[in-house]
Amino acid sequence: MDDMVIVVIIVNLIYFVIWISINKLRNSNITFIKEWDNGNEFYESLSENDKRIYWKQDTHILNRVLLIFFPFMNLALFLIDNKNYYWIICLVIGLILSCILGVLMSIKLRKRLE
Repeated sequence: MDDMVIVVIIVNLIYFVIWISINKLRNSNITFIKEWDNGNEFYESLSENDKRIYWKQDTHILNRVLLIFFPFMNLALFLIDNKNYYWIICLVIGLILSCILGVLMSIKLRKRLE
């Protein structure tokens, strides 16, 4: 059990480092990051004020997706210790739920800015 606690702490640290790195990149002034975004065509069609609003709200959506997935990831890490496959089900539910909510929030944002 002690080894599992260390694994959970290490995975959580890696997750938070990735999360912080994503936010640092998205909040930087590096233009090619915005070009890699899958909504670049929509982004380019907006006015300057709407671009700023879109980018800020899109970053909030990404943070919510990562936040929704976080408890499922932790639960899956604790379920790995059991000899069943509930941890896989937990990860799949977390991935599907966070992706669906992220897509729905992104569609809502686009409709609001159109």
